[in-house]
Amino acid sequence: MKIIRSTRVGRSLGRAAFALLVSMAALLSGQVAQAADYKFPGNVPATCTGSGGSYTCGALSLSLGDTITVGSATTLIVNGALTMGSAVQVNAGGVASDLTFVVAGTTDIGANCTVVANIVGTGVVTMGAFGKLTGNVATQSAAINIGDFTVVDGSLQSTVAGVVNVGANSHVTGSVSTLSGAINIGANTVIDGSLTTALAGVISIGAGASVGGNLSTVSGAINLGAASKVAGYLLNTIAGAITIGENSHVGGSVATNSGAITLTAGTATGGSVCTGLAGAITLNDNTSVGGNVRTNAGAITVGSLSTVTGGVAAVVGAVTVATSAKVGTVIASIKCPFDPPGSYVAPKPPVIKSREWRQIFMR
Repeated sequence: MKIIRSTRVGRSLGRAAFALLVSMAALLSGQVAQAADYKFPGNVPATCTGSGGSYTCGALSLSLGDTITVGSATTLIVNGALTMGSAVQVNAGGVASDLTFVVAGTTDIGANCTVVANIVGTGVVTMGAFGKLTGNVATQSAAINIGDFTVVDGSLQSTVAGVVNVGANSHVTGSVSTLSGAINIGANTVIDGSLTTALAGVISIGAGASVGGNLSTVSGAINLGAASKVAGYLLNTIAGAITIGENSHVGGSVATNSGAITLTAGTATGGSVCTGLAGAITLNDNTSVGGNVRTNAGAITVGSLSTVTGGVAAVVGAVTVATSAKVGTVIASIKCPFDPPGSYVAPKPPVIKSREWRQIFMR
């Protein structure tokens, strides 16, 4: 009897679970069926007023599957938060120049959304996974967060201060920049432009990521994950360490004014590797440098089976080159063709006149 009762209970629970799934499916189906199709001009959201291509909205919330279409160039001023649920379609058949969101609050775009518009805000901008954004994103003192497997056909910019995070396996066709804040690029993500922090901020790109431009910061570390690629140069103009992961490739030079530079095993650079004022430079095994390696104050280590096309020089500091490594020359007078601005310039030897020589010998 206990077994039969247990079986009946199991069947009852199964039927209840099935009924719940059917109810949820019906609910979701009803939500999709009731999705709103907003048109500017025409059927605008209840919180929006305006005409002639300029509309002002309160907090604007778009539900699952809602759509927005515009008949001409339109600006939506949102005096609050802009929220989009999953699978929202905004100006999907148009161009980004036809629609601009000016958002006073946060912008939260759900997963699987398609948005063709420029977004200008003051708060945090977040876009969920598997989305497509065609247009530029600019915010002031707030973060920009782009989810995994998302395409941004435009640029990302934090104009005052804010972290910019781009998830894994994503693609940004423009540049990524912030005045002051970190930039974090996920694994296997492609950035066609450059990564720039204009005042201060760490720049990190994940394993297998690719950057088509340069990486530059004024003050902050630069970190490249394993098997990553940067077509341009890496530059830190004031202070910050630079670390390049295994089997990565940098097309240009690598330089920091003050900070250590480390090339891990299998790394290659097309240009020189330099520290302008101070900082140790370490080339691990099987690394390759297409230019010079130089520091004004710090040790230089060249690992086994590594190659330096140019010279290796430390004005102040020890130089250690493995016996199996190949370098052009080891001499302290070489220059790095990619010196950071304001970098140290070695003083010229004093010129001693004949009268001064006589005074020296008479002492």
